[in-house]
Amino acid sequence: MASSYETVRNTVWDWIVGVRGWTESEAAYKAIPAQRGARKEERPDPPFLMIRVDVFGQTVGTDETKYVDDDGVKRRVRFGQRRGLVNIQAFGFEAADWLEELAMYIDEVPDPLSITSIGEILDISDIAGTTHEARFSRDFNIAYTVIDKPTLSEKGTVEAESVEGDLEHDPDPDEASPASRPVTVDLT
Repeated sequence: MASSYETVRNTVWDWIVGVRGWTESEAAYKAIPAQRGARKEERPDPPFLMIRVDVFGQTVGTDETKYVDDDGVKRRVRFGQRRGLVNIQAFGFEAADWLEELAMYIDEVPDPLSITSIGEILDISDIAGTTHEARFSRDFNIAYTVIDKPTLSEKGTVEAESVEGDLEHDPDPDEASPASRPVTVDLT
């Protein structure tokens, strides 16, 4: 099973690929993880996007325990709301336009994420010391729910629908967004 970090990064990658309509082979050199793009010689030629999960797992409130019925057996489920920050950097002028396109499709981010807000597009060409290279950056604030089931059935899973109805989370009205929805990250 993927870690929360990998789940966040892979979900953002899937979203970018879907919005851009890229094939998987195109996406392999047009949307790269920051670890691969850290060294300039490992980067593809522009235009491309680099995905950085800057913050993940920021706890919102207190995690809760619920008991759900799993085929007649009460199971303990621990879950909590999380926030994070994904930074997407665009290399090349064409890729800067892709950042704007992504902002137009935040409602299409696949589960388990929702994007709660987005930052402006920043020109970081000078900051990054790459004046010869057009480079832009945009932050995407994310929200998700983690469900930890260490004491459940052999399958180690309870479907999200079992928990969703009992989820008693009052979102902060200042941070609510039409794109927000209850989602899960399975940590088993």
